[in-house]
Amino acid sequence: MNDRFRFRAWNGKRLIYHIQIKEGLPYYFVDALDMAGHGYYSEIKNAVIMQSTGLRDKNGVLIFEGDVVKFRDHPKPYRIAVIKWLVNESRFFFSAPDEIYPLRITNSVIIDKLGNKYENPELLEQ
Repeated sequence: MNDRFRFRAWNGKRLIYHIQIKEGLPYYFVDALDMAGHGYYSEIKNAVIMQSTGLRDKNGVLIFEGDVVKFRDHPKPYRIAVIKWLVNESRFFFSAPDEIYPLRITNSVIIDKLGNKYENPELLEQ
């Protein structure tokens, strides 16, 4: 599966991965897999759905909307930011306290995923 089209959800208690989104239907996630690899699906209600950026950090960890990252675009210093989707721009951004930066990857950009804004809100206080 293409990493860009992966989703996760925050249900107020935990992050849920392996989200299946179908047009006109509620969101579903895989509860468990049987021995043949078939999933048992449960419905997600009142959750925040987040899409993968399709990018990975310097350690190979997939980056999603809502993740808190440390990034650097050389020669600028490292900054802490949250990954956000801006609807009017139709793309992901680094949202730092002082400004926003388009999420673009070049040889000079280094990203390190620190956590996410739901499970690790203290990261936003740095």
